[in-house]
Amino acid sequence: MGTDSESDGGGSAVRGLVLKAVVLLGGFLLFKRFRRATTRWDHARIVAESLSGEKFSRDQASRDPQNYFNLRMLTCPATEMVDSSRVLYFEQAFWRTPQKPFRQRFYMVKPCPKEMKCDVELSSYALRDAEEYKNFCDRPKDQRPQAEEVVGVWGTKEGPYEFKPAPASSVNDMFSPLNFPPKLSLDKKTEDPF
Repeated sequence: MGTDSESDGGGSAVRGLVLKAVVLLGGFLLFKRFRRATTRWDHARIVAESLSGEKFSRDQASRDPQNYFNLRMLTCPATEMVDSSRVLYFEQAFWRTPQKPFRQRFYMVKPCPKEMKCDVELSSYALRDAEEYKNFCDRPKDQRPQAEEVVGVWGTKEGPYEFKPAPASSVNDMFSPLNFPPKLSLDKKTEDPF
């Protein structure tokens, strides 16, 4: 009996050591994986993947139907630029008429330049020919405009537009007579038809 308990205790010790080694190795590998720093490019990839897909505003519309519609937002990869920036096609439509989008854009997702205080830059570009891209994500890839066509039909030459808040003085300028068409002259006399 003494020998059985001794041999059984030795097997338990070996199993315990193996279990400890596996846990230690797993912990080390997990630590190493989480310790790897995510780069700005990783963040840009994550943002692009998060934006992609079909999304609806159904919950918001059901909570407040007086102020919100149920819209369908569909985003899919369009191409990847030479610098690895990702270009996404984006469209919005009413959920009942997804084949008739009322807003179409290209989004470019890329890391911010190091001198900026951000991780990811998202630029929005209007399409020049909305009909050509309608339902882009729903089409088979061989029936979509090709990557070189996507890059060639949108945007400004030097980068995205920059919109800034209007200065306080521009509110008064908005009502300036220079912003309204000339008045029609009402001085012309009409002849009395009677």
